[in-house]
Amino acid sequence: MNIPGLSEGSIHQQAAAESFRRGQEYYRGGAVISLVRRGDVLQAEVEGSHASREPYRVRVAFDPGGIAEATCSCPYTWGGWCKHVVAVLLACLRDPGEIEWGPALDELLADLNREQLRDLVLGLAAHDPDLVDEIENRVALLRAAADEARNAGMAAHTPRRTTVDRSPYAATSLPSFTRWTACAVPKRTGRSAAW
Repeated sequence: MNIPGLSEGSIHQQAAAESFRRGQEYYRGGAVISLVRRGDVLQAEVEGSHASREPYRVRVAFDPGGIAEATCSCPYTWGGWCKHVVAVLLACLRDPGEIEWGPALDELLADLNREQLRDLVLGLAAHDPDLVDEIENRVALLRAAADEARNAGMAAHTPRRTTVDRSPYAATSLPSFTRWTACAVPKRTGRSAAW
């Protein structure tokens, strides 16, 4: 697998010394149990130090400039990449033949109809309550953006409908207004306005 700019040196630059050392140990010990590339995203699973726990999930997104983002489901927060991300990237460098290739998510979903997509989302949400919260937040954002766009479009295309108070003109010698039209604007002739 070719991730632009990926080398042991670039991995070492993004990880603390201890994380890099432990990541090497995890890689050598075979802790990287799954590597799947889908488009410009690499997803991996790495066994942690406790065999009873679920494997940690690593996600690496990249673009032509290199790695754009690397995340892990572990609780590491001390800066730089964790040992699991290091192990995954070392596996990519040293064992590129171990990477499975899968279609990108947009390709997987492209041929599904509305009902199939709905069933898919409902099925996934039934198994993951956090996903329901995330969906609710995203739907609220989508609706707010749609409302904002609709309101902006209406404001741009709605003709102005301002009520005109005709009473100030009632006592003048101006002709009576039977209806308001765009041509009821005085013409300028010389110094005074004429109707």
